[in-house]
Amino acid sequence: MVSRLQGRVSAPIRLEALVELPFTLSCTLVKARGESVHQIRWLDVQNQTLIAYQPGEKDSVSGQQHVELAPSPRDASVITIKRVSYRDEGCYTCIFDIYPKGSREGQTCLTVIAKVISEGNTTAVGGKQASLACRYGLPEKVKQVLWKKIVNKVESREVASFAKQSDPVIEEEFVDRASLSSSLSDTQLTLWPVRAEDEACYTCEFHMYPDITKSATSCLTIFASNLWFPLFLSLVGTALAILISVTTVAFLLVLCLCFCLWKCVLRKDGEYLERHPKDE
Repeated sequence: MVSRLQGRVSAPIRLEALVELPFTLSCTLVKARGESVHQIRWLDVQNQTLIAYQPGEKDSVSGQQHVELAPSPRDASVITIKRVSYRDEGCYTCIFDIYPKGSREGQTCLTVIAKVISEGNTTAVGGKQASLACRYGLPEKVKQVLWKKIVNKVESREVASFAKQSDPVIEEEFVDRASLSSSLSDTQLTLWPVRAEDEACYTCEFHMYPDITKSATSCLTIFASNLWFPLFLSLVGTALAILISVTTVAFLLVLCLCFCLWKCVLRKDGEYLERHPKDE
C-alpha cells in the first residue's frame, strides 16, 4: 500500500474494494503542538458529506446511512462502507477541522472490483438439456459477455455472446440448439439436445473498458442415455452404503452408552446394599 502526505494528513492513494462486502477507509492527522481537532468530516465521490462528527462525542455523528464510524486511534479517522456497490467508486476526502489553524485534508481513490463466480460443473444425459452459468457483480462495467468452448490447451471456440443494447449472438455451430440469457451479470448458456462432442470445459468471459477481461471456467460431462440408469443405481448404492455405515456406528455408540449406564446403576445398587444390609 502506497501512501502520500497531503498537507499533514496521511491517506492511502488508491484502494480496491470487493463489491457487496464491507470496506474500511482511513486517514491519519500529523498534528502540531497546541493544535486540537474540532471536527472530522468525510466527503463522498460527489463531494457531499458522507459522515461528520466531533472526536470523542458519539452523539455528534451524522451522515449517510450506508456508512458508519469505526473505532480509530487518536488523531485518526476510520469509517466503514457497510456494503460496497458500483456507486461507491471514486475519490473520498477526509477533512480535519483544526483549532486554531483551519482545516487539513487527505484523499483516497477507491476502485470497486468483483470476482466471477461460476455455478460449477454440470452433468447431463445425451439428448437432454444442459446449462452452465456464472455471475459477475458489476454489470455496470461490462460491455460484453462471451462464452467459449475449450477445445484443447491452446485453442478455444466461441459459442455465444451478449453485448449492451443488442440481442444474444449464437455461433453457427450451435445456432439451432443453444441459447444465452440477455444479462451482463447473471449469464446462462443452455445447450439442447446435448451431444457427446459437447463434453468439454467452457469459459464465461466478462469484457470491460478499457481492455479488462474477467473469467471463470466450468466443465460439462455427458453420459449416454443407456448408461445413465446404471450410473444412477451406482450412486444410490453408494449413498445407501454410507447411510447404513453411519447408522450402524450410531447404533453401536448408543448401545455402548446404555451398557455403561447399566453398569453404573448396578454399581450404585451394590454400594447401597453394602452400606445398608437388610436386618435378618
